Amino acid sequence: MLSLLSSRYSTRLRLRLLSCHYSFSTTSSASSSSLLENDSATPRKYESFSLSAGIFAAKERRTSGVTASSLKDLLLDLSDVVPDITRRFRRFHGLKPEDVLELLLGFESELQGGGKVRALWEVFRWANGQYEGFKHQPQACEIMASLLIKEGMVKEVELLLLEMEKAGETLDNEVIFCDLIQRYVDGFDSRKAVMLFDWMRRKGLVPLTPCYQALIDHLVRVYRTEPAYRVCLDWMEARDESLNVNIDRFGKVVELLCLDQRVQEARGLVRKLVALGCNPSTSMYSKICLGYSEKQDFEDLLSFIGEVKYEPDVFVGNRIVHSLCKRFGSERAYVYMEELQYLGFKPDEATFGILIGWCCHEGDIKRAFLYLSEITSKGIKPDVYSYNAILSGLFRKGLWQHTRCVLDEMKENGTLLGLSTFKIMVTGYCKARRFEEAKKIVKEMFSVGLIEASKVEDPISEAFSLVGFDPLAVRLKRDNGSGLSKAEFFDDLGNGLYLDTDLDAYEQRLNMVLDRSVLPEFNLLISGACNDGELPRALSLLDEMPRWGQKLSRRGFTVLMKSLCVSRSHARVSVSLMGKWPKLATQLDGETLNFFVQEYCKKGFSRQSKLMFHRMAQMHHPIDNATYTSLISCFCKKETLGDVLNVWEAAQKANWLPDLDSCGALWECLVQKELVKEAVKLFERIFTSYPLSQSEACRIFFEKLTALGFSHMAYSFVERLEGEGYVVEEEEEVYNLLIKGLCKDRNNSAAAFSTLDKMLDKKHIPSLGSCLMLIPLLCGANETEKAFTLAERFDSSSSVYSALIEGLCLAGKMRDAENQSSSNGVFLDNNDIYSSMFRGYCKGNNSLRRVEEVLGILVRKNVIISVKSYREYVRKMCSEPKNAMEVDKALLEMRGRGLLPDETTLNFLVYGYHSCGDYLNSLRCLSSMISEGMKPNNRSLRVVISSLCDNGDVNKAIDLWQVTESKGWSFGSSVFQTKIVESLISRGDMPKAEDFLTRVIRNGMMAPNYDNLIKKLSGQGNLNVAVLLLNTMLKNQKIPDSSSYDSVINGFLRCSSNQLDKARDFHTEMLELGLSPSISTWSGLVRKYCEACQVMESERLIKSMVELGETPSQEMFKIVIDRFRVENNTVKASEMMEMMQKCGYGVDFETHWSLISNMSSCKEKKKTAGQGFLSRLLSGNGFTWKR
Repeated sequence: MLSLLSSRYSTRLRLRLLSCHYSFSTTSSASSSSLLENDSATPRKYESFSLSAGIFAAKERRTSGVTASSLKDLLLDLSDVVPDITRRFRRFHGLKPEDVLELLLGFESELQGGGKVRALWEVFRWANGQYEGFKHQPQACEIMASLLIKEGMVKEVELLLLEMEKAGETLDNEVIFCDLIQRYVDGFDSRKAVMLFDWMRRKGLVPLTPCYQALIDHLVRVYRTEPAYRVCLDWMEARDESLNVNIDRFGKVVELLCLDQRVQEARGLVRKLVALGCNPSTSMYSKICLGYSEKQDFEDLLSFIGEVKYEPDVFVGNRIVHSLCKRFGSERAYVYMEELQYLGFKPDEATFGILIGWCCHEGDIKRAFLYLSEITSKGIKPDVYSYNAILSGLFRKGLWQHTRCVLDEMKENGTLLGLSTFKIMVTGYCKARRFEEAKKIVKEMFSVGLIEASKVEDPISEAFSLVGFDPLAVRLKRDNGSGLSKAEFFDDLGNGLYLDTDLDAYEQRLNMVLDRSVLPEFNLLISGACNDGELPRALSLLDEMPRWGQKLSRRGFTVLMKSLCVSRSHARVSVSLMGKWPKLATQLDGETLNFFVQEYCKKGFSRQSKLMFHRMAQMHHPIDNATYTSLISCFCKKETLGDVLNVWEAAQKANWLPDLDSCGALWECLVQKELVKEAVKLFERIFTSYPLSQSEACRIFFEKLTALGFSHMAYSFVERLEGEGYVVEEEEEVYNLLIKGLCKDRNNSAAAFSTLDKMLDKKHIPSLGSCLMLIPLLCGANETEKAFTLAERFDSSSSVYSALIEGLCLAGKMRDAENQSSSNGVFLDNNDIYSSMFRGYCKGNNSLRRVEEVLGILVRKNVIISVKSYREYVRKMCSEPKNAMEVDKALLEMRGRGLLPDETTLNFLVYGYHSCGDYLNSLRCLSSMISEGMKPNNRSLRVVISSLCDNGDVNKAIDLWQVTESKGWSFGSSVFQTKIVESLISRGDMPKAEDFLTRVIRNGMMAPNYDNLIKKLSGQGNLNVAVLLLNTMLKNQKIPDSSSYDSVINGFLRCSSNQLDKARDFHTEMLELGLSPSISTWSGLVRKYCEACQVMESERLIKSMVELGETPSQEMFKIVIDRFRVENNTVKASEMMEMMQKCGYGVDFETHWSLISNMSSCKEKKKTAGQGFLSRLLSGNGFTWKR
């Protein structure tokens, strides 16, 4: 099926010059090496390796598509970039190193050289393989490497560097290596980026500051601590600019070191910064303090704080206090806190809250109350978590009688009683079997709006529900006194009560609730909020978490990130958090990463998706089919073509097979990205992999192709499938899709008609939508009988008959249109039909009088004529001379009806006034269009500028052109520019003409064709400007006319100075572009070479002319023969005479006799078998040779 691509995409221009060769298989440098692979090198000791053995040895090198093409073929691909340079090299059999350098310099100066770098690389490689010992100049290698990197051809750069290293050479341009490192970073290839950095440093090359920054940022993002630290140290030692860089970048490396508990190295890094005169931020000191805390190295922590005179903030101090409590208990933590206070730490309510919580956890309620009183004495308001811890501690100790006092104090202090506090109270009272108190708490919860009124009806059940029990599983029963007493406790009335439940499970649940309330576990709280869908509360807890000395766990991170990622309003928060915690991000498992990639792709976060995809690939996590599907769809919309193809290639290697439901979106994305070949491959795979859904796959695929403008390809597919005997089950729907798509493209109407014939042959009826599009086209193609047949199938549809009448009107068959209108009286009130008929009269060969009669009938019927119809009416009037008055009347009538002339109408007016000779009104209408922001069409601008130039107002024409230029309007015609330049030349103002052309080309407002100007300029001897215009056309991928080349060549031949080589260069280029030089051009070149005593070149020209099927003139032969006679080269002269005779020319007697005379004075060394020179000469002119 891939061969079907040739039906649309193998169409080539007559020359390869205009075909763009793109290859995207090597546009990325993604590596499969492990992202977390540890570097073996120690800091500031660079890895020792060569490029071939280290950086570029991971994969087998390829030749990058370089073939054994001839130099001419390779240069042809570059002719539309640097034509002035390739033109001179066309006749060369090889290139010198300085030639390659010139080509590269010229290519580098052209901004539009993008996309042709591969062709330039092929020339570069071809030159290198000309002969053993060929050596490119160093500057050429630098330019080539730079261009390859800009184009993203990383593998080719690697190959170039490898070849240079094998030849014992190396680039000394650190910019190139920095750019290559940036490419590796963009491709998430950490391994190659770090190895190339080490190689640079070993060679003594110092990377640029942006390279250091990009590399460090990347290594921090992918959590590569060792190389990030090493690069950071090298940056400080190698460059003085580190004094001026953003200090936060070093802070990120310090954070990585502390996360890996390499605190001493982080501390040393900070010391180096201080030695360089930098002022480390408090954030860096905070990270080091936290690193010491994680290592449990509290002695060095105090010494560090004292050394740098850093005052820990509450986040750092509370983390330290929390760690100390966890490790050594609250009492020792309090002593350490006092040491921190001495060094400047100022504890807050959370600090004491941590101590209170751990005291309660340890069962030391007395010390907890002491800390609570200390908070009060410092004028600090205790936190609700502190009160909750004390309440839980009291209940755990059985001191429930004192909890009400604590609760009252909370109310007095204005502490907000939340659900957590009430839950502790209910749980504690249930543990103490004080169910009446528990009921009061439930009622109090209702009074503050925490529970609904319906739940207060059975408060004890609600109390059990708050604790987490099933109310049916835990029941409070009264002892009826019969038998053995079951009473466990008594209520206020003395009734014996007992719990009907599993008491062990009951107590276990109560203790768990109270234990968790003593020490708030923020990870559990965050997970619970996420599970409840309360993301704002989860984020609030996340922000509060550091104040309580806790850090996010791996499970808490996963739950939170999943919840944020799914939420459309919080998805960006998840992206920022992913970068904030790189260590946790690298610990995610494959299933979670697949989930994240899919969700990020749905949200359009392509950069984050790409990072996680590369992380999965480098950590060898399995990648789901749905993940590949999401990535390809997302990258088609957001990322470069190289990124799409990288994922596509990885998906193919993994035998990726998307589900049928997602194929439609995939095909749409691929086709919109111009990856039609890949879309076809995917269709083939889907078609063979889902045999039970082939019809559905075909329908979806064809629907996407037709909707995106690839209807002809879809049509070819259907023909191919039917030719192979496959029966499309939903062929009626497929045929309708094809017809609608083909009808949109007017060039494919024949295919649409063919599809219609197939439908009718198979007794299928086209849909209404298909008929509405087919009928006007059928009428226009003189297939009115088919159009009537289709219309008759929808007798009751007014839209079908409207389409039929419109089609007949467009085809100029007004009588048939009138018959249809009169025979279907139900449509007589349809304004659209009347408008269509009126437009048909205007477009047809009817006289203006007939058109006005129809208009009068419509006005009497109160038919509202559309702007489109008035436009055709104005066009009709403008097409006939001497109708200016009628045009003005029509415009007044339009304005009277509230209809303002649109862009098309004004264009008709501009041309119409011009046709009537009313140039002032023509200019007025054009100026009115431009002032209202309407872009005139080519014809309008052409006639106005032409009239201005013809009337001698060239300056006005230039001013008008400058107005259109300032608005950025581009016109696909060169007539305007040509007319202005011709007028300037005719006035003798050549400098102004050259200046005008130069400005137009410089501003990118080039016209597609300059043939007339090239010929005119060449004829007047202005060859430099003529050649500039010719080169401009080539750069715009427009081939000049052969007469343009002829004029330039003849212009060079007329020059007094020797310009013969330039003329021959243009002649050679002309032939390679498939153009045919004129006889005068051939003759001029032959004559000039003979005059320059280069008769052998003249002979080659004549032979080349004959090989191309051209017939040289008799004069050309005579000039060459005469020159050979002068040089006494009778053999060549005789060969020319033979060729002359084969071309049908006779040789005059004087020439014969001259050659015979020459033969008598010299010996012919070489004789042909059987005949001598004279016999051959005479027999060629009708003489019979007899023995």
